Amino acid sequence: MHRTDFGKMHCSIARAGQVVGESWTPLILRDLLLGFTQFEEIRENLGISTNILTDRLNTLVDNGLVQRESGSGRPDRPGYALTEKGRDAISIVLAMLAWGDRWETGEAGVPTELLHHSCGNTTQVVMQCAECGDALDLDDLSYHRGPGSVAGPGTMLLQQRLEPPIE
Repeated sequence: MHRTDFGKMHCSIARAGQVVGESWTPLILRDLLLGFTQFEEIRENLGISTNILTDRLNTLVDNGLVQRESGSGRPDRPGYALTEKGRDAISIVLAMLAWGDRWETGEAGVPTELLHHSCGNTTQVVMQCAECGDALDLDDLSYHRGPGSVAGPGTMLLQQRLEPPIE
Protein backbone atom coordinates (compact mmCIF):
# COMPACT_ATOMS: atom_id res chain seq x y z
CA MET A 1 0.00 0.00 0.00
CA HIS A 2 1.42 3.39 -1.02
CA ARG A 3 1.09 6.17 1.54
CA THR A 4 1.34 9.86 0.80
CA ASP A 5 4.43 11.49 2.31
CA PHE A 6 2.85 14.50 4.02
CA GLY A 7 6.27 15.51 5.35
CA LYS A 8 7.15 16.84 1.89
CA MET A 9 4.18 19.21 1.75
CA HIS A 10 4.87 22.87 2.47
CA CYS A 11 2.28 22.91 5.24
CA SER A 12 2.99 22.74 8.97
CA ILE A 13 -0.23 20.80 9.60
CA ALA A 14 0.71 18.16 7.02
CA ARG A 15 4.25 17.88 8.37
CA ALA A 16 3.05 17.58 11.97
CA GLY A 17 0.48 15.00 10.88
CA GLN A 18 3.24 12.95 9.29
CA VAL A 19 4.83 12.57 12.75
CA VAL A 20 1.95 12.69 15.26
CA GLY A 21 -1.18 12.16 13.16
CA GLU A 22 -1.42 8.39 13.40
CA SER A 23 -4.19 7.45 15.83
CA TRP A 24 -2.02 5.60 18.38
CA THR A 25 0.62 8.34 18.61
CA PRO A 26 -1.24 10.85 20.86
CA LEU A 27 -2.07 8.00 23.24
CA ILE A 28 1.59 6.92 23.37
CA LEU A 29 2.61 10.53 24.04
CA ARG A 30 -0.04 10.73 26.77
CA ASP A 31 1.24 7.55 28.40
CA LEU A 32 4.82 8.82 28.33
CA LEU A 33 3.65 12.08 29.92
CA LEU A 34 1.85 10.13 32.64
CA GLY A 35 5.02 8.21 33.50
CA PHE A 36 4.69 4.98 31.56
CA THR A 37 8.29 4.59 30.41
CA GLN A 38 8.67 0.89 29.67
CA PHE A 39 7.58 -0.68 26.39
CA GLU A 40 5.57 -3.38 28.13
CA GLU A 41 3.79 -0.85 30.38
CA ILE A 42 2.69 1.18 27.37
CA ARG A 43 1.69 -1.92 25.42
CA GLU A 44 -0.36 -3.29 28.30
CA ASN A 45 -1.99 0.04 29.16
CA LEU A 46 -3.06 0.72 25.57
CA GLY A 47 -3.78 -2.84 24.51
CA ILE A 48 -1.70 -2.15 21.40
CA SER A 49 0.05 -4.87 19.43
CA THR A 50 3.81 -5.18 19.81
CA ASN A 51 4.57 -4.51 16.14
CA ILE A 52 2.45 -1.34 16.01
CA LEU A 53 3.92 0.04 19.25
CA THR A 54 7.43 -0.73 18.01
CA ASP A 55 6.73 1.10 14.76
CA ARG A 56 5.19 4.14 16.49
CA LEU A 57 7.98 4.41 19.07
CA ASN A 58 10.60 4.11 16.32
CA THR A 59 8.86 6.91 14.40
CA LEU A 60 8.81 9.10 17.52
CA VAL A 61 12.48 8.36 18.26
CA ASP A 62 13.51 8.93 14.62
CA ASN A 63 11.71 12.30 14.63
CA GLY A 64 13.21 13.41 17.93
CA LEU A 65 10.05 13.41 20.10
CA VAL A 66 11.11 10.48 22.24
CA GLN A 67 14.47 9.18 23.37
CA ARG A 68 15.47 5.73 24.49
CA GLU A 69 16.97 5.54 27.95
CA SER A 70 18.88 2.66 29.47
CA GLY A 71 16.55 0.51 31.51
CA SER A 72 16.55 1.14 35.22
CA GLY A 73 15.00 -2.17 36.23
CA ARG A 74 16.14 -4.23 33.27
CA PRO A 75 19.27 -3.04 31.48
CA ASP A 76 18.35 -5.17 28.45
CA ARG A 77 15.12 -3.21 27.96
CA PRO A 78 15.35 0.52 27.36
CA GLY A 79 12.82 2.95 28.72
CA TYR A 80 11.39 5.85 26.78
CA ALA A 81 11.14 9.52 27.68
CA LEU A 82 9.80 12.64 26.00
CA THR A 83 12.40 15.01 24.60
CA GLU A 84 11.89 18.78 24.56
CA LYS A 85 10.32 18.39 21.11
CA GLY A 86 8.07 15.63 22.48
CA ARG A 87 7.04 17.70 25.51
CA ASP A 88 6.14 20.48 23.09
CA ALA A 89 3.93 18.04 21.15
CA ILE A 90 1.87 17.48 24.30
CA SER A 91 0.04 20.70 23.39
CA ILE A 92 -1.52 18.69 20.54
CA VAL A 93 -2.63 16.01 22.99
CA LEU A 94 -4.03 18.64 25.36
CA ALA A 95 -5.95 20.29 22.51
CA MET A 96 -7.43 16.87 21.68
CA LEU A 97 -8.30 16.43 25.37
CA ALA A 98 -10.10 19.78 25.47
CA TRP A 99 -12.07 18.99 22.30
CA GLY A 100 -12.91 15.48 23.50
CA ASP A 101 -14.01 16.82 26.89
CA ARG A 102 -16.35 19.27 25.19
CA TRP A 103 -17.80 17.06 22.47
CA GLU A 104 -17.20 13.37 23.21
CA THR A 105 -17.50 12.75 26.97
CA GLY A 106 -21.05 11.47 27.16
CA GLU A 107 -23.31 11.66 30.19
CA ALA A 108 -20.68 10.50 32.70
CA GLY A 109 -18.61 13.64 32.23
CA VAL A 110 -14.90 14.12 31.65
CA PRO A 111 -12.77 11.07 32.43
CA THR A 112 -9.68 13.06 33.46
CA GLU A 113 -9.27 16.52 34.91
CA LEU A 114 -6.18 18.69 34.69
CA LEU A 115 -4.91 20.19 37.94
CA HIS A 116 -2.86 23.37 37.61
CA HIS A 117 -0.29 23.10 40.40
CA SER A 118 0.49 26.84 40.47
CA CYS A 119 -3.03 27.83 41.52
CA GLY A 120 -4.35 24.49 42.79
CA ASN A 121 -7.44 24.51 40.58
CA THR A 122 -8.69 22.16 37.91
CA THR A 123 -8.39 23.79 34.52
CA GLN A 124 -9.14 23.43 30.83
CA VAL A 125 -6.93 23.99 27.85
CA VAL A 126 -7.83 27.12 25.88
CA MET A 127 -6.31 28.64 22.78
CA GLN A 128 -5.13 32.19 23.24
CA CYS A 129 -3.12 34.75 21.34
CA ALA A 130 0.57 34.53 22.22
CA GLU A 131 0.85 38.32 21.97
CA CYS A 132 -2.19 39.78 23.77
CA GLY A 133 -3.54 36.78 25.68
CA ASP A 134 -7.08 37.07 24.28
CA ALA A 135 -8.93 33.84 23.54
CA LEU A 136 -8.66 32.87 19.88
CA ASP A 137 -11.89 32.98 17.91
CA LEU A 138 -11.91 31.52 14.41
CA ASP A 139 -13.86 34.49 13.10
CA ASP A 140 -11.05 36.78 14.29
CA LEU A 141 -8.24 35.00 12.41
CA SER A 142 -6.89 35.28 8.89
CA TYR A 143 -4.06 33.39 7.25
CA HIS A 144 -1.04 34.98 5.61
CA ARG A 145 1.94 33.62 3.75
CA GLY A 146 4.95 32.97 5.95
CA PRO A 147 8.61 33.05 4.95
CA GLY A 148 8.61 29.30 4.14
CA SER A 149 5.50 29.43 1.98
CA VAL A 150 5.85 27.90 -1.47
CA ALA A 151 3.38 26.41 -3.90
CA GLY A 152 3.61 22.63 -3.96
CA PRO A 153 1.69 19.40 -3.43
CA GLY A 154 -1.13 19.83 -0.94
CA THR A 155 -0.90 23.62 -0.96
CA MET A 156 -1.56 24.72 -4.55
CA LEU A 157 -5.11 26.01 -3.98
CA LEU A 158 -4.29 27.10 -0.43
CA GLN A 159 -1.61 29.45 -1.72
CA GLN A 160 -4.25 31.30 -3.76
CA ARG A 161 -6.26 32.02 -0.59
CA LEU A 162 -3.35 33.36 1.47
CA GLU A 163 -2.41 37.02 1.46
CA PRO A 164 -0.52 37.93 -0.59
CA PRO A 165 -1.06 35.05 -3.05
CA ILE A 166 1.91 33.42 -4.79
CA GLU A 167 1.91 34.35 -8.44
